[in-house]
Amino acid sequence: MMTSLIELDLSSSFLIGAIPASIGNLSNLQYLYLYGNYISGSIPEEIGLLRHLIIVQLLYNNLSGEIPASVGKMTNLTHLSLFKNKPSGTIPTSIGNMNKLSNVNFNDNELSGSIPTTIGNLTMLTSLSLNNNKLIGSLPLEINNFTNIINLQLANNNFTGHLPKLVCQAGSLVYFGATNNHFTGPIPKSLKNCTSLFRVRLDGNQLKGNITEDFGIYPNLNYIDLSDNNLYGELSSKWGQCHNLTSLKLSNNKISDSIPPELSEASQLRELDLSSNHLTGKIPKEFGCLKSLLKLLFSNNQLLRDIPSIIGMLSHITDLNLALNNLNGLIPKQLGECSELLFLDLSKNKLEGRIPFDIGSLHSLQNLDLSWNMLTGEIPQQLGGMPWLETLNLYHNNLFGSIPTIFDDILSLTSLTHICRQRVRKTKNKSGGIQNDDIFAIWSYDEKMVYENIIEATEDFDLKYCSGVGGHGSVYKAELPTSQVVAMKKLHPLLNGETFNQKTITSEIHASTEIRHRKIVKLYGFCSHPRHLLLVYKYLEGEAWYEANAFDWIKRVSVVKDVANALSYMHHDFSLPIIHQDISSKNISNVWLTLLTLALLDF
Repeated sequence: MMTSLIELDLSSSFLIGAIPASIGNLSNLQYLYLYGNYISGSIPEEIGLLRHLIIVQLLYNNLSGEIPASVGKMTNLTHLSLFKNKPSGTIPTSIGNMNKLSNVNFNDNELSGSIPTTIGNLTMLTSLSLNNNKLIGSLPLEINNFTNIINLQLANNNFTGHLPKLVCQAGSLVYFGATNNHFTGPIPKSLKNCTSLFRVRLDGNQLKGNITEDFGIYPNLNYIDLSDNNLYGELSSKWGQCHNLTSLKLSNNKISDSIPPELSEASQLRELDLSSNHLTGKIPKEFGCLKSLLKLLFSNNQLLRDIPSIIGMLSHITDLNLALNNLNGLIPKQLGECSELLFLDLSKNKLEGRIPFDIGSLHSLQNLDLSWNMLTGEIPQQLGGMPWLETLNLYHNNLFGSIPTIFDDILSLTSLTHICRQRVRKTKNKSGGIQNDDIFAIWSYDEKMVYENIIEATEDFDLKYCSGVGGHGSVYKAELPTSQVVAMKKLHPLLNGETFNQKTITSEIHASTEIRHRKIVKLYGFCSHPRHLLLVYKYLEGEAWYEANAFDWIKRVSVVKDVANALSYMHHDFSLPIIHQDISSKNISNVWLTLLTLALLDF
């Protein structure tokens, strides 16, 4: 036996099976690195015999079962990581015996129960990460004993009660995350003067408090998200003194009064989201100085007056959403100078006058929504100069004229999801009430449904047009009368007389149409019926990846990187995180044009 062994590093060695109980015989072991393997089973009780262990790295494996109480015997341990495994059960109370611990990472597991009060004994702790588990209950008051804490991560659990009052009593906290829990009560007072903060995410809770009083000036703060809470009060001009701030997200709270123009002094801002509050007054013209701004989201407030023309100076802005306000006046022609704009939503305001021709200069624009205003005049043919436009909504205005003919290409199908008012065919039920039998959300420009064209193109879904069958439906290749080729996914019918949940399906599909990633196949639209649902995708020529035997290793690595990038976007960068649930080589298509392009399919 290697009883004198001090370090065992078998990381990324393609190991399978369980950790043997005999590991307890390595009595002098100080460093154990088993991360990045396929190790399964539970952590053996015998690991507690390794009293000299300093670092244990078991991350990225398939470990399951409970964390043994014997870990509390490893009193010299400073680092313990079980990140990305499947251990269940509770955090053992014996963890409180490991008073030299400085770094604990239990992220992305299936731990349940509450945090033991003994965790307060870990006074040397600098990092505690418990994200993405099933933990419940209130945080123990003993967490206030963490006088050296730098990183505290509690996101995506079911915690209740208050956040720890003294979480930054020592002024060392840098990263603080508690997203998507059920925390109530006030913002911890110790945060107000916590100048060490760099990144804070407390969104998705029920926190209450006066945002005017609860926050101070943070010279190092880079990112803060307090969205989806019950915060009230006024926006403080002090936010403008956070000169390293790049993201300020306060949406879906109860913040009132006007937007302070001093906010423009935070010159590094890239994202400013104040949507869904009770803000009034005008949009400060000073915001035209935010040269780094990418996203300006002020929708669903009570903002007044006109849109300042100086917004046209935001040369890098990609997303401008001012919908659902009381803005009036003209659409400033200077918006046409925002050359990198992808999404422009000015809907549901009181805007007047003509649509400026200059909007047609936004060659990168993908979504344009000017619906529910008081716009007049002819629809500018210059809108046809936006080759990437996918959604165009001009509904409920006083416009006349024709849609630019350029939309006769495949992009028009995408825009048809939103361009016209969705009609619902209504029939009377036996009791005389109105029921919604069919909802069709794919339209032609004269508002005639193209559903019949789909039936005709596939000869009522003849098998000769079927290109594949998946767990949720069959895929058909359809050529529309415009010579556009699309992939139609016909979902399998439900059993036992069940019907599709229209509200859920409609909301999820509309969310899917907002996906913007070059490696994810585009969903163009859908046709919905209680017993019948069709999804319209971009058609990709080429074989599935699992059939591509000619791939060399360089191309395989490139494909894997593309898949990882697309999944990362779906999980972390999209407004509504999406879990694919069926990634396999059959769902990866290679398309040979001038370059190899890869797209994730949901077929």
